[in-house]
Amino acid sequence: MKKLIGTLLISAITTISMAQAWEKNDISVDVYYGYVGPGLILRAIDELSGDNIAGEAYNPKTTVIGPVGLRAQYMVANKFGIGLDVNYETKTGTWNEGISEYNTITGFYDYSNYAASYSVTKLKVMLRTSWEFVNTDKFTMNWANSIGYKAGTRTLDAGGSDNLGIDLSGSVSPIAFRTALGARYFITDNINIHADGGFFGGGWITGGISYKL
Repeated sequence: MKKLIGTLLISAITTISMAQAWEKNDISVDVYYGYVGPGLILRAIDELSGDNIAGEAYNPKTTVIGPVGLRAQYMVANKFGIGLDVNYETKTGTWNEGISEYNTITGFYDYSNYAASYSVTKLKVMLRTSWEFVNTDKFTMNWANSIGYKAGTRTLDAGGSDNLGIDLSGSVSPIAFRTALGARYFITDNINIHADGGFFGGGWITGGISYKL
């Protein structure tokens, strides 16, 4: 009897330890939202108030949306997947620009303010590989690397742009890449919540929900 119970326990433990959330040929679809900082230029805009004649009316504000992303992954092996990662983000800075014009009639300078803005948009499409170095029935961890194409624009609407000392208009770099460490917790066999932290090509931290087909 003891031998039978021991055999059953060993069998149960072995079954549990071998259970894996990811198996070869699995397909998953992720949606996520991330956090990314406003960027050096937008922070510089925030710091210009002391140099801008708009004074207290300078009123700089920054808004960041995204990255908002969609990701698909196909498991070519139990611990290795390939897929596609697409995300979009936009950053905007607004402020009141102060300008002065010499009035030839009065002999004095006339000061006025007008709304100015700087915005950056980025759309990234990247090929992604993921090594699932932890793969249990409920919890997984991965190291992912992505590379691909990035499209976007930088738009400056400010007559006094010389204050910034840099040309802000034009397109963004066309190359996107990212490296990140991530984790997932499977709520059911098919649904999981996930998060990762990484550099470049997306948010510093991202999180969302996924469905395994």
